[in-house]
Amino acid sequence: MKSDYFGYRADQLLDDDYFIHSELHPTHSDKIFWSELENEDKILAEEIKIARAFLENLKSCAEKESMTSEDERELWNRINRKNHRFDTRFQRSIKIGLSIAASVALLIGFVWYYQGSGPILEETDYLSMLENMKQDTLANNVQLILSNDESISIDGKETSVEYQEDGSVNINEAEKVNTAEKMSPEKTFNQLVVPKGKRSTLTFHDGTKLWVNSGSKVIYPESFDEKKREIFVEGEVFLDVKQDSKKPFIVKTKQLDVTVLGTQFDISAYESEEQIQVVLVDGKVEVRTSEKEVKTLSPSQMYSYNPITHENEITHVDVNDYVAWKDGYYQFNKQKMNVIFQKISNFYGVDLDWNKRLNEFTCSGKLDLKDDIDEVLHSLKKAVPIKISNNNEKIYIDVEL
Repeated sequence: MKSDYFGYRADQLLDDDYFIHSELHPTHSDKIFWSELENEDKILAEEIKIARAFLENLKSCAEKESMTSEDERELWNRINRKNHRFDTRFQRSIKIGLSIAASVALLIGFVWYYQGSGPILEETDYLSMLENMKQDTLANNVQLILSNDESISIDGKETSVEYQEDGSVNINEAEKVNTAEKMSPEKTFNQLVVPKGKRSTLTFHDGTKLWVNSGSKVIYPESFDEKKREIFVEGEVFLDVKQDSKKPFIVKTKQLDVTVLGTQFDISAYESEEQIQVVLVDGKVEVRTSEKEVKTLSPSQMYSYNPITHENEITHVDVNDYVAWKDGYYQFNKQKMNVIFQKISNFYGVDLDWNKRLNEFTCSGKLDLKDDIDEVLHSLKKAVPIKISNNNEKIYIDVEL
């Protein structure tokens, strides 16, 4: 990644998401990264110095919410006076062709966006999309809903959707759908809806792959922005993000955002569950809550967040306990039975009704999800004193006396 920045000028650094983000919200590893670069390349170090000085000026002017034209001229003069020693290289980074008023407004918005106070452009309203996108709520199959509201039903317990560079989509590695001709010139979004009892993979043309668990939805643009790759998730998704230092990947949920450059992690944000969890397998991610609190995770760490109490914590975990579902099994380590029953219910799309006395029982081991649900529950009986009955509509689980 370091070699990507050799030869960069200040204006290119100011146009780089990772540089801006690491300057405004620096972590220990970010500081080490840029310090090593400065030591290795003195020319680049000077350009970094110029870019940082420019950012400092923007931070100070971002506090002003509105300015008269006279204020704007004074601000512009102050910036130039403070940075006169940077001469033409500084001018190179501030787009001389813009008017003073337009420049100031744009640059203040730029800082607000990266400080988390507000975006340069209007935020995408994913919640409205969830409410307004047409979908068959009773459908048993995975649904791919295109931006023109066309819905494609995908048959199979395990399905796949893969986007190609030409805009076409391969479904289940066979059927090919040409979505390019259906794309709007405006920014539009597709939606993948995975009902309970089904799973799907979603691969974007940049190579990023998602494993989408039962009862989950993913909203994503037909084409990513030049500066970022952003999607919205409701439910559980494991992601293997293709690294791109100039285009970070952002996963948004109703309560928090996860920003990465290239990594593997799992995010579970079901509406029905008390905790939102982010488990990092490899790389580094930054989690930002709706309260603007920011946490950075290292591999084998889990971030847990309660959207009601806003309590959160970071713990070290065995990542297989949280991501093995994508490989067809569940691994538990002293997990409470109510959590296990809920996961089984979601995975198989079957309604389970259990005695609440079982909630405090714990279980350790593995369940092979390639087996049918009767075999899975029978395996549980070997570890926990339960008895099972059903009436074809619901499975009842009670304590074995």
